[in-house]
Amino acid sequence: MTDQNLVTVRSDADLDRVCNLLDQHGAVVVEEFLDPDTRQALWADLGPALEKFGYGDNDFSGHKTKRMSSLFARSRHMAAVALHPLFLGAARRLIQQPVPVWFSGQQVNISPNIQVSATQVIQIWPDEGAQWLHRDDTSHLRPYPAPTTRVQVMVAMTDFTAENGATMTIPGSHRWDDERAPQRDEAVPAEMPAGSALIWLGGLYHVAGVTRPPSRVPG
Repeated sequence: MTDQNLVTVRSDADLDRVCNLLDQHGAVVVEEFLDPDTRQALWADLGPALEKFGYGDNDFSGHKTKRMSSLFARSRHMAAVALHPLFLGAARRLIQQPVPVWFSGQQVNISPNIQVSATQVIQIWPDEGAQWLHRDDTSHLRPYPAPTTRVQVMVAMTDFTAENGATMTIPGSHRWDDERAPQRDEAVPAEMPAGSALIWLGGLYHVAGVTRPPSRVPG
């Protein structure tokens, strides 16, 4: 059995509660993460550039999906995403855990730093096929269970619904070991209105949703 549907909080939610939800479920939806003006200004910078990109060429990247990286170089409004108190606060709280090490004859605690790893716009068009469930931490080749080393955020530029390809997550799967295989029928859609965000951990199993017209654009 898995956890139930994702919990939704407001943008002014208490950081302690958000961190507790992330620890328990591996993900949380934050409504009103970006105000409408910032969201529109961000898309005004990113949308025209994305139009020049083609679709992916494999099942994972998507045959009807556009992807564009290097977002900080394309819009100053990305700062509002990276510096949001709940996202940045959760990243600091969950990743910067002190680790005891021996150094120069004595034991001291050293905490890791945080940094931006990657940024990307993902725009899923109609009739996109099914992606496979995965952990983003797979790129680190780390065995599970494991400490949190990646806290991620996905901002909805338009409404996310089950019909238009909302990202599917398996709440609680960040706690599974590597012998536990994820099943698609365990995943629930991260449905949320435009301007909301999904904050989730790198160990959480998730997958892009299958789109049916009308499409989710952008996303």
